Amino acid sequence: MAFAPQLACSSHGQIVAALDATVSDEPKVGKVRRAYRKTKNFVKSIFKNESSPDFQGASNPEPSAVSVPYDAAAMLAYEANDDKSITFANFKIKYEEETVALIESKRVVNLSIPYDAAAILAYRQSEKTMGFPAFKAQYEADAVVLVKSKQPVNLAIPYDAAARLAFSASDRSVPYPEFKEKYEADAVALVKSKKN
Repeated sequence: MAFAPQLACSSHGQIVAALDATVSDEPKVGKVRRAYRKTKNFVKSIFKNESSPDFQGASNPEPSAVSVPYDAAAMLAYEANDDKSITFANFKIKYEEETVALIESKRVVNLSIPYDAAAILAYRQSEKTMGFPAFKAQYEADAVVLVKSKQPVNLAIPYDAAARLAFSASDRSVPYPEFKEKYEADAVALVKSKKN
């Protein structure tokens, strides 16, 4: 079995960081996660002796040089795979394709909409009798007119609307405040007379 180039790391932390950078936490890639855990546990066992008193007592301990095969994750996933009818070389190709597809699926997609998207769509559907800049200016002017025409109309009726209508139909010989006071008093008297 041919092996890919080695990834040289000099400490447990570097190896774990390298492994963490290559493996996703998605549950969909269970084989990858199992392979990752096996590799991580293997690395921990290598560096287990770093905490021993002999290592801690050394004045200038040299970092351990541990190299992990480039395709270690694929190898461990292959070992965890139940289907041994496929060769490692073919499995590795498929494994790397799936890993790349998973990583690409995590990329951020730009879903922003340009400010003039509506004008662009309308221009594409138009007969294109003018250039886009002129079309856009006309489209936006028409859109503003349309929006203004759709503005809500105030249908509120003032409290004294009946008095105002009656005043405008009168001879206006009395100023409005006096007319309003008399009109409201007459309206109250009329309503009270209807109750009986």
